[in-house]
Amino acid sequence: MDLSARCQKKPMVDVGFSTKTLLALTFLLGILFTGGTWFFLQENCDSSLYAKANSLVRLPGKGASLKSNIKAQENGQRMSVDVNRGRVQDIYFSEIHAKSKTAAGKLPRIQGTTLKGKPVESFRAYLDCFSESGRWLYNSTPRHLPWNWAGDPYASQCDGRHSAVPGNAVGEYADILASSQGGNWKVREELKWVWRSNNSCPLILLNRDDLCRLIGANGNVLVVGDSINHLLQWSLLNNLLKNRSEPQVVPSYSSCRTCEGFEVCSDVLGGPGKGFKVGFVRNDRISPISHVNNDTWKNFLEWPWLHLLKDWNIKLLLMNRGAHYEEDQIYVKSLRQTFSVLQTLHPHLLGIFRNTPPGHINCTTYHGPISERQEIKLDGDYSKWHWHEFFRQNGIAKKIVEDAGYVYMDVDAMLSKRPDGHINQKDCLHYCLPGPLDSVVELFYNVLLLLRRHTKH
Repeated sequence: MDLSARCQKKPMVDVGFSTKTLLALTFLLGILFTGGTWFFLQENCDSSLYAKANSLVRLPGKGASLKSNIKAQENGQRMSVDVNRGRVQDIYFSEIHAKSKTAAGKLPRIQGTTLKGKPVESFRAYLDCFSESGRWLYNSTPRHLPWNWAGDPYASQCDGRHSAVPGNAVGEYADILASSQGGNWKVREELKWVWRSNNSCPLILLNRDDLCRLIGANGNVLVVGDSINHLLQWSLLNNLLKNRSEPQVVPSYSSCRTCEGFEVCSDVLGGPGKGFKVGFVRNDRISPISHVNNDTWKNFLEWPWLHLLKDWNIKLLLMNRGAHYEEDQIYVKSLRQTFSVLQTLHPHLLGIFRNTPPGHINCTTYHGPISERQEIKLDGDYSKWHWHEFFRQNGIAKKIVEDAGYVYMDVDAMLSKRPDGHINQKDCLHYCLPGPLDSVVELFYNVLLLLRRHTKH
């Protein structure tokens, strides 16, 4: 039964001798009837809690009845509920819908573009198709690869191991073999797999010059997030570099927390000074802070970045909340805070949010993709990283990101199926470059193509 209907039928109580008795009886009946929910709601009908409680009662699977000691509070961010069969994991989906900034009837839009209404819905459906219909295909045709010229040598360990085997090839030598008539392409096996979607939403092969034009002259890009987004910055630069005599972005992971990058694509966009930079700021929570916060206990690094949007003339923001787990309540609050600040201070900035793929168990035993994501035992050694929580939290993020008017880019669908290509057995979260992460750059390219296409229409 819809609990909101009960709120509209408050019991009539005459003030007098029997008031306490009737209230006590009402309380007992409430416990018997719905585990205490009805009585609680009768006392709070003037609030909006009945709508939330009603949605919680209807949540499937995770406990059908509520305890008689339900405690709910409305403090602007939280509603806590105990259930007979454990905490309802989906409670915050209910929270998101209840508190969404996208009011009923308000047209969806994408910040930093002219897209609004049905074109936005069409864009998002097409973008979802890239991930939902995609699959990894083996392609051994020799071709140029974005070798790791820009990034930390830490990300080149796979090539170091590969080149140690006689007859194997990496870097420029591999490109020479790829372009030779014999096509003797002896690169790592994980580099021969490509992500392809179905014919209703075909992915376009990455074209470096076109990607330069899509970003545009002086269209500086800022990548904000954790160490995986740092890898993504390097992958993007590796795909954009024309002159490979450019210096490295950083000599090591630890020395770059705020890196402006260097100019690329000037050859396409009109000469020196006409290109753009791809910068990076380490902020695992993408939090809108003004001072450095290194939370060593929880392993979070947070460096300020909002002021750089203006200082570095940023036109495109590529962000991620990071593979550092926090409970849903904190996760939701953090994302909402970030997007609220962005909407207020930079309403015309295009923002793309990359979701978070998990790491993999025993990654060095794999040499290609898997058909389904790995199952991680909750009591296993890997459970401490909460990789099994990422898929659910990605769903939470998608709702928040799109309600705020930003682009949600699903890379989990592809990378959750790539246990191969990781750094080493001690690091089954980060990928080598080149590797599976380069497919994220191709997806990023297709997102920009799709935005251009829908904007023209």
